[in-house]
Amino acid sequence: MKILWDLFDGANEPNDTVALGFTPIYNAMITAQPATDSLTAIFPFIRALKASNASSATGINALLAEQSIASNVDDFATSETNAGGSADAVPVYTDATLNAGAQQLCGDAAFGNYNKLGNRRFLRLVLAQSTTLSITAAGLAGAQVSPVPDPDIVVWRRGQVVGFTNGVGAQESMSLPSLAAGTYVIEVFEYSHTDAAEPQRGRTCINVSVTG
Repeated sequence: MKILWDLFDGANEPNDTVALGFTPIYNAMITAQPATDSLTAIFPFIRALKASNASSATGINALLAEQSIASNVDDFATSETNAGGSADAVPVYTDATLNAGAQQLCGDAAFGNYNKLGNRRFLRLVLAQSTTLSITAAGLAGAQVSPVPDPDIVVWRRGQVVGFTNGVGAQESMSLPSLAAGTYVIEVFEYSHTDAAEPQRGRTCINVSVTG
Protein backbone atom coordinates (compact mmCIF):
# COMPACT_ATOMS: atom_id res chain seq x y z
CA MET A 1 0.00 0.00 0.00
CA LYS A 2 2.80 2.41 0.85
CA ILE A 3 4.61 1.68 -2.41
CA LEU A 4 1.45 2.37 -4.41
CA TRP A 5 0.92 5.68 -2.65
CA ASP A 6 4.55 6.75 -3.03
CA LEU A 7 4.44 5.88 -6.74
CA PHE A 8 1.41 8.11 -7.11
CA ASP A 9 2.11 11.11 -4.88
CA GLY A 10 4.77 13.79 -5.04
CA ALA A 11 8.44 13.18 -4.29
CA ASN A 12 8.11 14.37 -0.73
CA GLU A 13 9.77 11.81 1.58
CA PRO A 14 13.15 10.13 2.07
CA ASN A 15 13.57 7.41 -0.60
CA ASP A 16 10.53 8.77 -2.49
CA THR A 17 11.72 10.46 -5.66
CA VAL A 18 8.86 9.15 -7.80
CA ALA A 19 5.71 11.06 -8.75
CA LEU A 20 4.04 9.09 -11.52
CA GLY A 21 0.46 10.08 -10.83
CA PHE A 22 -2.51 7.84 -11.53
CA THR A 23 -2.29 6.99 -15.24
CA PRO A 24 0.94 4.90 -15.34
CA ILE A 25 -0.24 2.84 -12.35
CA TYR A 26 -3.66 2.30 -13.93
CA ASN A 27 -2.13 1.34 -17.28
CA ALA A 28 0.13 -1.28 -15.67
CA MET A 29 -2.86 -2.78 -13.88
CA ILE A 30 -5.18 -3.02 -16.89
CA THR A 31 -2.67 -4.02 -19.57
CA ALA A 32 0.36 -5.97 -18.38
CA GLN A 33 -1.08 -7.35 -15.15
CA PRO A 34 -3.96 -9.35 -16.72
CA ALA A 35 -1.58 -10.81 -19.31
CA THR A 36 1.01 -12.22 -16.92
CA ASP A 37 1.38 -15.96 -16.39
CA SER A 38 1.92 -15.40 -12.66
CA LEU A 39 -0.70 -14.51 -10.07
CA THR A 40 -1.48 -10.89 -9.21
CA ALA A 41 1.22 -9.53 -6.92
CA ILE A 42 3.66 -6.67 -6.48
CA PHE A 43 6.18 -8.48 -8.69
CA PRO A 44 4.47 -8.46 -12.13
CA PHE A 45 3.03 -5.03 -11.40
CA ILE A 46 6.44 -3.48 -10.70
CA ARG A 47 8.06 -5.23 -13.65
CA ALA A 48 5.40 -3.79 -15.99
CA LEU A 49 5.56 -0.36 -14.38
CA LYS A 50 9.34 -0.12 -14.79
CA ALA A 51 9.15 -1.35 -18.39
CA SER A 52 6.86 1.55 -19.34
CA ASN A 53 8.53 4.14 -17.06
CA ALA A 54 12.22 3.42 -17.50
CA SER A 55 13.29 6.90 -16.44
CA SER A 56 11.78 6.29 -13.00
CA ALA A 57 13.33 2.83 -12.48
CA THR A 58 15.94 4.00 -9.96
CA GLY A 59 13.30 5.73 -7.85
CA ILE A 60 10.99 2.72 -8.04
CA ASN A 61 13.86 0.46 -6.93
CA ALA A 62 14.43 2.70 -3.91
CA LEU A 63 10.78 2.29 -2.86
CA LEU A 64 11.11 -1.48 -3.17
CA ALA A 65 14.32 -1.51 -1.13
CA GLU A 66 12.61 0.47 1.62
CA GLN A 67 10.12 -2.41 1.94
CA SER A 68 12.83 -5.11 1.59
CA ILE A 69 11.54 -6.29 -1.80
CA ALA A 70 14.02 -7.35 -4.48
CA SER A 71 14.44 -4.64 -7.12
CA ASN A 72 15.41 -6.91 -10.01
CA VAL A 73 11.99 -8.53 -9.98
CA ASP A 74 10.42 -10.71 -12.62
CA ASP A 75 6.80 -11.84 -12.66
CA PHE A 76 7.55 -15.00 -10.68
CA ALA A 77 9.76 -13.31 -8.05
CA THR A 78 12.68 -15.63 -8.79
CA SER A 79 15.13 -13.16 -7.23
CA GLU A 80 13.12 -12.53 -4.05
CA THR A 81 14.88 -13.66 -0.86
CA ASN A 82 12.86 -11.87 1.82
CA ALA A 83 10.64 -14.51 3.44
CA GLY A 84 9.03 -12.07 5.86
CA GLY A 85 9.87 -14.28 8.83
CA SER A 86 8.26 -17.39 7.33
CA ALA A 87 10.23 -20.58 6.88
CA ASP A 88 8.24 -21.42 3.76
CA ALA A 89 7.47 -18.20 1.88
CA VAL A 90 10.36 -18.29 -0.59
CA PRO A 91 10.73 -19.26 -3.27
CA VAL A 92 7.34 -17.72 -4.01
CA TYR A 93 6.96 -20.20 -6.89
CA THR A 94 8.52 -23.65 -7.07
CA ASP A 95 9.10 -25.02 -10.56
CA ALA A 96 7.16 -28.20 -11.26
CA THR A 97 8.43 -30.86 -13.65
CA LEU A 98 6.14 -33.47 -15.18
CA ASN A 99 6.65 -37.04 -14.02
CA ALA A 100 9.49 -36.07 -11.68
CA GLY A 101 8.00 -37.53 -8.51
CA ALA A 102 6.56 -35.75 -5.49
CA GLN A 103 7.65 -32.26 -4.46
CA GLN A 104 7.11 -31.23 -0.86
CA LEU A 105 5.61 -27.83 -0.07
CA CYS A 106 4.90 -26.63 3.47
CA GLY A 107 2.56 -23.92 4.69
CA ASP A 108 1.37 -22.37 7.92
CA ALA A 109 -1.18 -19.97 9.36
CA ALA A 110 1.29 -18.33 11.73
CA PHE A 111 0.65 -14.93 10.10
CA GLY A 112 -3.14 -15.31 9.92
CA ASN A 113 -5.76 -17.10 7.87
CA TYR A 114 -7.01 -17.03 4.31
CA ASN A 115 -4.76 -14.68 2.33
CA LYS A 116 -1.73 -14.21 4.57
CA LEU A 117 1.95 -15.00 4.25
CA GLY A 118 2.60 -18.74 4.11
CA ASN A 119 -1.07 -19.82 3.77
CA ARG A 120 -0.76 -21.02 0.20
CA ARG A 121 2.11 -22.45 -1.85
CA PHE A 122 2.57 -22.19 -5.59
CA LEU A 123 4.08 -24.33 -8.31
CA ARG A 124 4.88 -23.00 -11.79
CA LEU A 125 4.27 -25.56 -14.53
CA VAL A 126 5.27 -24.93 -18.15
CA LEU A 127 3.63 -27.21 -20.73
CA ALA A 128 5.38 -27.35 -24.10
CA GLN A 129 2.40 -29.01 -25.75
CA SER A 130 -1.21 -29.97 -25.06
CA THR A 131 -1.19 -32.39 -22.12
CA THR A 132 -3.65 -34.37 -20.03
CA LEU A 133 -2.55 -33.58 -16.51
CA SER A 134 -2.96 -35.49 -13.26
CA ILE A 135 -2.20 -33.77 -9.95
CA THR A 136 -2.13 -35.36 -6.50
CA ALA A 137 -1.61 -33.55 -3.20
CA ALA A 138 -0.99 -35.76 -0.17
CA GLY A 139 -0.86 -34.15 3.25
CA LEU A 140 1.73 -35.39 5.71
CA ALA A 141 0.70 -35.85 9.31
CA GLY A 142 2.77 -33.90 11.83
CA ALA A 143 2.41 -31.76 14.93
CA GLN A 144 -1.06 -30.51 13.99
CA VAL A 145 -4.11 -30.00 16.18
CA SER A 146 -5.78 -32.62 14.00
CA PRO A 147 -3.61 -35.53 12.87
CA VAL A 148 -5.13 -35.62 9.39
CA PRO A 149 -4.25 -32.73 7.06
CA ASP A 150 -6.72 -31.63 4.40
CA PRO A 151 -4.98 -30.35 1.25
CA ASP A 152 -6.79 -28.57 -1.58
CA ILE A 153 -5.67 -27.77 -5.15
CA VAL A 154 -6.39 -24.88 -7.52
CA VAL A 155 -4.92 -24.64 -11.04
CA TRP A 156 -4.67 -21.20 -12.66
CA ARG A 157 -4.03 -20.00 -16.19
CA ARG A 158 -3.72 -16.20 -16.51
CA GLY A 159 -6.29 -15.39 -13.86
CA GLN A 160 -8.74 -18.14 -14.78
CA VAL A 161 -9.34 -21.23 -12.65
CA VAL A 162 -8.94 -24.27 -14.89
CA GLY A 163 -9.02 -26.87 -12.11
CA PHE A 164 -10.20 -27.02 -8.51
CA THR A 165 -10.71 -29.74 -5.94
CA ASN A 166 -11.48 -29.32 -2.24
CA GLY A 167 -12.66 -32.63 -0.86
CA VAL A 168 -12.19 -33.65 2.76
CA GLY A 169 -9.30 -35.96 3.57
CA ALA A 170 -5.55 -36.31 3.53
CA GLN A 171 -5.27 -36.63 -0.26
CA GLU A 172 -6.67 -34.72 -3.23
CA SER A 173 -6.40 -35.75 -6.88
CA MET A 174 -7.57 -34.22 -10.13
CA SER A 175 -7.31 -34.90 -13.85
CA LEU A 176 -7.32 -32.10 -16.41
CA PRO A 177 -7.73 -33.32 -19.99
CA SER A 178 -6.00 -31.65 -22.91
CA LEU A 179 -4.59 -28.55 -21.26
CA ALA A 180 -3.17 -26.24 -23.92
CA ALA A 181 0.54 -25.45 -24.06
CA GLY A 182 1.47 -22.58 -21.76
CA THR A 183 2.39 -21.68 -18.20
CA TYR A 184 0.13 -22.69 -15.31
CA VAL A 185 0.17 -22.00 -11.58
CA ILE A 186 -0.74 -24.85 -9.25
CA GLU A 187 -1.85 -23.60 -5.84
CA VAL A 188 -1.92 -25.98 -2.88
CA PHE A 189 -2.90 -25.30 0.70
CA GLU A 190 -4.02 -26.94 3.91
CA TYR A 191 -7.67 -26.04 4.35
CA SER A 192 -7.46 -24.94 7.99
CA HIS A 193 -4.88 -22.31 7.03
CA THR A 194 -7.54 -20.54 4.98
CA ASP A 195 -10.43 -20.81 7.44
CA ALA A 196 -10.07 -19.49 10.99
CA ALA A 197 -13.20 -21.41 12.05
CA GLU A 198 -11.44 -24.74 11.44
CA PRO A 199 -9.24 -26.46 14.04
CA GLN A 200 -5.80 -25.18 13.11
CA ARG A 201 -3.27 -27.84 12.09
CA GLY A 202 -0.13 -25.72 12.36
CA ARG A 203 2.69 -26.01 9.84
CA THR A 204 1.70 -28.71 7.38
CA CYS A 205 3.66 -30.24 4.50
CA ILE A 206 2.08 -31.59 1.34
CA ASN A 207 3.61 -33.85 -1.29
CA VAL A 208 2.53 -32.72 -4.75
CA SER A 209 2.87 -34.97 -7.80
CA VAL A 210 2.25 -33.77 -11.37
CA THR A 211 2.08 -36.33 -14.17
CA GLY A 212 1.08 -36.21 -17.80
